[in-house]
Amino acid sequence: MINSEKKSHYGIILLGFVFILASFQLIFDFHKPVLKIWDEASSATNAVQMLINKSYLSVTVSEMPDKEYDTLPPMNIWTKVIAYKLFGVNEFSVRLQSVIAALLTFLLFMYFSKKHLNEHYFAIFALLIAATTIGFNGYHVARNGDPETLLILFTSLYFFSTFLLLEEYPKGRNKYLFLTGLGIFMALFTKSVAGLVPLAGIIVYALFTRNTYQLLRDYRFHLTWIAVIALLAVYYLTRNYFEPGYLDRSIFREMSLYHTFPYDPKHPEATFYLKYLSSEAFFPFFYLIPLAIPAFFMAQNQIQKKLILYSFSSGFFFIAIHSTSITKNEWYIAPVYPFIWSLLAVSLTSIVQYLLQPTATLNRFLRGSLLIVLIVGLGYVVYLNYPVIYKTNQGYKTWTYDPEREGDLLRSIKGKTDKHSNIVIVSDQHPRQMLFYIKKYELERGDTTLITKTISDELIGKKILVCRSSLKKAIDTLYQYQKLDGDKYGSLLLIDSKKIPTQSLD
Repeated sequence: MINSEKKSHYGIILLGFVFILASFQLIFDFHKPVLKIWDEASSATNAVQMLINKSYLSVTVSEMPDKEYDTLPPMNIWTKVIAYKLFGVNEFSVRLQSVIAALLTFLLFMYFSKKHLNEHYFAIFALLIAATTIGFNGYHVARNGDPETLLILFTSLYFFSTFLLLEEYPKGRNKYLFLTGLGIFMALFTKSVAGLVPLAGIIVYALFTRNTYQLLRDYRFHLTWIAVIALLAVYYLTRNYFEPGYLDRSIFREMSLYHTFPYDPKHPEATFYLKYLSSEAFFPFFYLIPLAIPAFFMAQNQIQKKLILYSFSSGFFFIAIHSTSITKNEWYIAPVYPFIWSLLAVSLTSIVQYLLQPTATLNRFLRGSLLIVLIVGLGYVVYLNYPVIYKTNQGYKTWTYDPEREGDLLRSIKGKTDKHSNIVIVSDQHPRQMLFYIKKYELERGDTTLITKTISDELIGKKILVCRSSLKKAIDTLYQYQKLDGDKYGSLLLIDSKKIPTQSLD
């Protein structure tokens, strides 16, 4: 028999290995892909503008308040500004906050597992599942500079702290109330009203918890939520004072997106998130969720039973609320991942611990067989998903999304030489991603880069960057040029002169 001290050492070693495995999936080459065209590009560009203007309250585009894309509170942008100051304006700085937030979320699971569950199984299972969750490690979440991973960190913080507050009250109430209030405030300050949605399932669980009613009579609880609201109100009202109409553009607009959308909704069907989680983002772990039922009855202690119910309630109501919304996107559901990681991790922990108990009602052979099936099955899923995620994240080496090609070629050219200081980009693509690279090289080198959709004689004598085949064909037809640089998608050309139309001889 292995004594408990040795078991603990083996658990720490295994947990360390799993943490490295999960971290590698996040960190490896995260800074190398070109900036993504949509939210990542707009927040990265606005952070450069904030760095230039030194106006840290408002988010601006071309010296004017951003009224369309970055109307959220500026936590996501502030983290980028700090990274720019430390590491320069680049993809590493844009995405660093997401990677750090993901790693801190892993550490939250590890701390909770050791400190409050007094074992390592929970964290080992949670991190294994996290390392192979396709939706978490994919586009728009942990490896990109969007606000989702920050939101995941802060909602995870108040997810765990609220559970402990309800479980241990009045012990540790000051600490847990502070952490809960901090998590809620930071979640709201990261993505506004989206930071409140996870509270729905938490509140439902709390209604059936004895300590809730004692907590409601505690003045500290009321001071906490009043402080959160007051701090947010100060920010929103101050920004609205300096940017009249900000409240309408931000918090009220965000709430309206629940039931209306400015054009045809992308995923109007109520089953979208269930299909997405079950077939892609959380496949095949989604189909292990029913294990929570036997796990509840196998659980060795009350805290495991309660954590199963708490995690299920948090995840179920989060998905349900988002599924009834008109506005849906794959990454909107991202904060649910820690809740279902927790649900599966505590369920697997309960089952494994039950099967390892000599006093279990099942015979030894059956217990051993089930344990082998469970461990081998989980290992096989990790074996399948881990390389899929890795391969997908390395896809930038062979393919670049069409609207991101101009920005990718521009950074490639600028990375090779500083000779091309004045370039005109001829493109009919959305300029969000290109603007980041334009501002980057303007700030770092004083370069001037313009964007135009029009092909005219004004391009003669200028260096132009073109990627769209239709625009390149028009240039081929009209002008003589020299090719200075390029890749498989586009070219940097020096336009020499206009072609003289050839005349046929009679």
